Amino acid sequence: VRVVTEYTTEKLLKRYTPEQLAATKVGYAKAQEFIRRFVAAGGVLKEGSDSPRGMAGVETIGLEIAEAMGDAPYSIFSPAGGGGLTLATALAVNRTKGRGRVHCVQPRGNDTIASQLRAGEIAARAVTSTTSVSGLQVGSVLDGNEVISVCRRLGGNGYVVDDESVFNWQARLAREEGIFCGISSGCNVTFTCSIRITCGCAP
Repeated sequence: VRVVTEYTTEKLLKRYTPEQLAATKVGYAKAQEFIRRFVAAGGVLKEGSDSPRGMAGVETIGLEIAEAMGDAPYSIFSPAGGGGLTLATALAVNRTKGRGRVHCVQPRGNDTIASQLRAGEIAARAVTSTTSVSGLQVGSVLDGNEVISVCRRLGGNGYVVDDESVFNWQARLAREEGIFCGISSGCNVTFTCSIRITCGCAP
């Protein structure tokens, strides 16, 4: 908890005023205290996104989308850090034998998979992560190689987006659509909307 707090606070220093940061630190302190009390009361902290069993459950996202689309062609643009979400979704889509494609979208400052997939490479690459998009700051190779393999099998591609656009679209989702999602969701929305704008459609 301490390491995550310090790392995130360091990232926030680049974006917010001292007053906003002070409020943020209070929030993190409360979160730390809650976790300490939870564990002291006998609570158990489960594995997060690195849990194979937990990520296998994410496959239901791909299955539900495939079921809704039926025989129609469709594309899923998935935000990726280590690639767990993208891999689980793509594996599910692949099993349905439908007409779905799964594409990998990453921040330009954490491009471990997307450009490798787009360039026809078979392996992801480790990078020094410089993105401010929390949740996607994974510079090491985790599920990247598998993501490249299954996305290519489905006809998917890799795309990178800039942090500024990601934060902008996340804010617009909240302000205009009432969708309060994580910053990482601004990644795939950024690219999807860029396609619509290119095609002359309003996002």
